[in-house]
Amino acid sequence: MSELPFTDQELLAYLDENLSVALMSQVEDALRHSDSLRVRLATLSRQRNDGVHSVGEIWRQNRLSCPSRSQLGGYLLETLPPEYHAFI
Repeated sequence: MSELPFTDQELLAYLDENLSVALMSQVEDALRHSDSLRVRLATLSRQRNDGVHSVGEIWRQNRLSCPSRSQLGGYLLETLPPEYHAFI
């Protein structure tokens, strides 16, 4: 059986239960049949728990978001509500 090429981001999202039902099912099925995928998932989990964080990981864990183009435009034109203006 060929191993599906899951990205590290998909596997970390699997650990956080942030995947679609269909993709979560594919990962679970692949994990049942692939020792190397289980090792890779365990390694990713260990790295995250040991404090090895990338900017992307911090972004995902803290659910950070970027302002939209219209919000940035509103910031420049000073037309945003005060709470959004302070955020940006």
